[in-house]
Amino acid sequence: MRGTVVRYAGESYRVQDDGLGVVGGKGGPLELGSWAARGADGWTIRLTPGAQTYLEARSHHSREVLPHELVAAAIVAAVAGHPSATAARAGTRLSAVWSLHLAIVLGEDPRRVATTYAPTETKTISAEIQHMAAVGIEVAVDG
Repeated sequence: MRGTVVRYAGESYRVQDDGLGVVGGKGGPLELGSWAARGADGWTIRLTPGAQTYLEARSHHSREVLPHELVAAAIVAAVAGHPSATAARAGTRLSAVWSLHLAIVLGEDPRRVATTYAPTETKTISAEIQHMAAVGIEVAVDG
């Protein structure tokens, strides 16, 4: 996970050296939740069923999602939070990276991706996800 940087709205975000959070932006570290866990053999990024379907569809069409893009999606999840506007307002915590987080990283329309690959996951998209989609993000790999 080290080395992946997400640039958004004039700020740069990366995983902390201890792997427990995301640093960057204004304020203190953001929680890197249960959707990204460090194990003995490296990192595991947990995906929703819709995100997994999206990832597999891209792979089937020779547009594989690269490891640093999965890391970037975990960072986007920490920065943007829950992609469902209803769940975000209710304070619902994430347990996985959603197709909308992956779509932001891959430069695709999150609403179209969610409708196509995860039609039951969310009906309303949070303001932060919409903003990220509108202004875009940049993903880089340092060193």
